[in-house]
Amino acid sequence: MNFIKIDNQQLAADFLFNEIVAATNSNDYVIWLVSGGSNIKTAARVFNRLSPEQLVKLTILLSDERYGIPNHLDSNYYHLEQAGINFSRVISFPVLIEGQTSLESAVANYAEVIKKLFSSSHYIIAQLGIGPDGHTAGILPNSPASIETNDLVIGYTGDDYSRITLTFTALRKISKTLVFVFGVNKADAILNLRDKDLSLNEQPAQIFKELPDAYIINDMIGDKL
Repeated sequence: MNFIKIDNQQLAADFLFNEIVAATNSNDYVIWLVSGGSNIKTAARVFNRLSPEQLVKLTILLSDERYGIPNHLDSNYYHLEQAGINFSRVISFPVLIEGQTSLESAVANYAEVIKKLFSSSHYIIAQLGIGPDGHTAGILPNSPASIETNDLVIGYTGDDYSRITLTFTALRKISKTLVFVFGVNKADAILNLRDKDLSLNEQPAQIFKELPDAYIINDMIGDKL
């Protein structure tokens, strides 16, 4: 895990764009994992710079979603579309689809998608974030998702939303992880990640210490690479 200091999110988008271009230049089938929250605008900026030749090699998957009817107003998929990602231009598999009758059925369906696509991809690049509470993807501290499991996808009901998220097991299968963390409200979270060895249950973002090619792109601290 390395920390890379970048002054603003436009430069962060440039960094992500270059990494995705490099991945598609070297591989015929690349999965781009995207997340919601503060990462949405960055993802949209990058998507709209990619050429048709690059997009044809990409499959976009969400790292997590808020459960509900497809494309509901609080869903990450909806907000990504509103920000400018045209999912019709790329292969994508939304978490929420018509005909799902429960959180459990949505989890089971997305787990099958992840299992199949992860096993057939040449390269998986993830664009994730860290919340002020130390969560990443939909893995909140002290939640059912912050407990180790062999499942690739888990669903649970939190205080605000019912969530569907990739698990630690799924994140360990990523080829390269780019974690974007900007803003003073996240200072404690990033310093805890760097300076403390906390449990995954206490700070799920600690998973990045286990991943072989993970970079924390932020506006606070950097390593001498």
